[in-house]
Amino acid sequence: MNLAEYVWDIISLSFILFILSLLELEALGYGALKIYNQYTPLLALAICIVFHELAHLIPLALTGYKLKMGIAKLGFLPVIYIDIKGPISKNIYVLVALSPILLLQPALLLLANQGFFKEVFKLAFIMNQASSAGDLIFTSAALKLPPGRLIRDTGSILLVDLPKPYGKTTSLLIKLIALALFILILTNLLIQRYSFLLKYKSILLKPKDLTGRLCYLAY
Repeated sequence: MNLAEYVWDIISLSFILFILSLLELEALGYGALKIYNQYTPLLALAICIVFHELAHLIPLALTGYKLKMGIAKLGFLPVIYIDIKGPISKNIYVLVALSPILLLQPALLLLANQGFFKEVFKLAFIMNQASSAGDLIFTSAALKLPPGRLIRDTGSILLVDLPKPYGKTTSLLIKLIALALFILILTNLLIQRYSFLLKYKSILLKPKDLTGRLCYLAY
């Protein structure tokens, strides 16, 4: 399986996970995300990149696997990858792939309820979930392997006879859901903008004198 063949699936799934993470924060009582300055996204991105990769490394370090990290291109997307030296068991691989969600997301949620940097950690939570799209696709493929099968990973390509994570129908469905969400959000923004312009226009057209106001209200 070559992950480069799933670039648009990753982009679409990332967008879906992004929207879901916003809904999760609302549902859990953290409220809407508020970005007060330009440093909030930069700090959140730095936290996400560093600790997302560290979360991948923890299970590997505990199980004694050797590895190296690097930067590669996945289609037109730059990505950080981990190259595991030697074959890895299916169960360990799934644990490594899911560790940013299993380990980092609860920690970020806890920090998102504390102190001055809570908005930074809320945004890092959103970024980490969205950036786990490729990990989820890898996991879906690995789970189809029979028990005891070993996996050789080089970051963007799994050098093993892996089944495809899903068929063309599922791939199309992921893209359609992402497109539908994008259209829904865009439509909502346009409606809000149109409503604001109408309200602003009505305020500008309101008469200033008392007689004019009475006539305006009567109208």
